Amino acid sequence: MATQNDRELDFQIRSREGRISLIKEVIIPELDAPKWKDEYETNPASVEKSARSLAEEYHDLAAPLVYGTAVLVLLLFAIDYMVYLHSQVYGLFLNILAGICFIFPSLKGRYVIASIVDGEDKAALRKLEAQEMASNNVGMALLGGGFLVQVLTVQFLSRPELLRVNIAAKFLPGWTTGIMLLTALYIGAKCLNRSRSRKLAQRKN
Repeated sequence: MATQNDRELDFQIRSREGRISLIKEVIIPELDAPKWKDEYETNPASVEKSARSLAEEYHDLAAPLVYGTAVLVLLLFAIDYMVYLHSQVYGLFLNILAGICFIFPSLKGRYVIASIVDGEDKAALRKLEAQEMASNNVGMALLGGGFLVQVLTVQFLSRPELLRVNIAAKFLPGWTTGIMLLTALYIGAKCLNRSRSRKLAQRKN
């Protein structure tokens, strides 16, 4: 029979609000720099809002990124099954996703800039700072993962190819591999964007 703690944990995992609360309680405190708390006076209400913004950004970015990365890797497997594909391409594509994460916070339109400049309660600035931190940290994890994959494939694979079937290599010209890779990257990025849009729509609701 489930205990009260089990039911509370199940709620936290299943509901959006529960997952955000879990991130806020477990992950966000690990990101704090103690010297900032000691050197600067902070408003407890503002600290709480900042923790909430960070937790929301990690939740709404991490899950779509995992989904988009999974789709991209599956597509790379399919391409690798059809034609020759060097194993380092897997790591390079993870690095490309990391680059997208690094660039994302810098893509500011006129309304975003106006909200920062004219906002009285600094809500827009707090949101953008949270987006930048979450995107940079997730991007750094992807970048490290991409380099790790490249190192492992170079060091431990006896041949440069992960899958050695290549069922379509005999009748497909070499340039089609580039088209397939670009298509896979586009689909992966599209899945990431759609998943993140759904997360943001849930936030508004």
